Amino acid sequence: MRATTLPSAPISRAALLGLLLASAAGVRLWGLASGPPATDEARLLHHSALAWGSAPSDGSAGGRLPREPSLGLYLHVAAQSAYLAAGSVSGDLDGAGDLRRRLDGPTKDVLAVGRGLSLLLGVLSVGLTVLLGWRVVGEGAGWIAGVLLAVNPVAVAQSQRATSDAAFLAAVLASLL
Repeated sequence: MRATTLPSAPISRAALLGLLLASAAGVRLWGLASGPPATDEARLLHHSALAWGSAPSDGSAGGRLPREPSLGLYLHVAAQSAYLAAGSVSGDLDGAGDLRRRLDGPTKDVLAVGRGLSLLLGVLSVGLTVLLGWRVVGEGAGWIAGVLLAVNPVAVAQSQRATSDAAFLAAVLASLL
C-alpha cells in the first residue's frame, strides 16, 4: 500500500498578515487594563469631556479645548460617542451628561474605550508598516518591519494607553502609503 502525502500549500500573504496582526493585538492586550489613568490619558479624556460641553470639575484653568485639537482627540470623541449610543440603547448611560461625568472621572469604562481605540490603532499601524515596507523596499523588509513594530516595547506601551500617539503613528503611516 502506498503512503499518500498531503500536498503542501504555501501560506498566503493574507494569512500571514492576519497572524501577525492577531499577534500584535495579543501583545497589546496583555497589559491593557493595568493601572490607573496616566496624566496624559486623564488629560485626553478630560478634553473629550470638554468636547461634549462639560466644564472642568476641579475649577482648573484647563477648561478649554486645545487651540488645535489633535486627530487622536477627534477619534476618542468619536469612540466615546459610539459608547454613548450603545450605552443609551442598553440603558447603561443616562445620556450625554452621564458620559461627561464619567469622562471627567475618568471611570474604568470610558478608560477602557479609550485604551481599546489606541489598541486598534496600534494594530492598524503594524499592518500599515508591513504594507509600506512591501511597497518601498520589498516583501521581506515589510515583514521584518511589521514584526519589529508588533513587539516594540514603546509602540506596545503607547497602544495600551488612551493617548493620541497611536492615532498619530497610524495617520503618518497611512499618509506615506
